[in-house]
Amino acid sequence: MLVGKCKKCHKRYLGWALSKTEYQTCPNCGTKLTIHNETMEPTLDSKTPLPPLEKCEKEWQNLLEKSMAIFL
Repeated sequence: MLVGKCKKCHKRYLGWALSKTEYQTCPNCGTKLTIHNETMEPTLDSKTPLPPLEKCEKEWQNLLEKSMAIFL
C-alpha cells in the first residue's frame, strides 16, 4: 500500500491515488508528501482475547446450518 507522510504537519495518507502527482501534496498544509510502499500487516488488539477455537467452530456450524436451511 502506498503511504504518504507530510514532514510539516505529520499527517499520513494511504492509498493507490498517491501514485498520481496531483495527490502527492498534503491537503492540510500544501507540503509535498514523502511517499513510500508499506506492507500493511493485520494486527490483533492485545486487549481483546481471542475466543476459544471450540466456540468459533460452533458458531461456524450454526451459520452453516442456517444457510443450508435457506436452500432446502
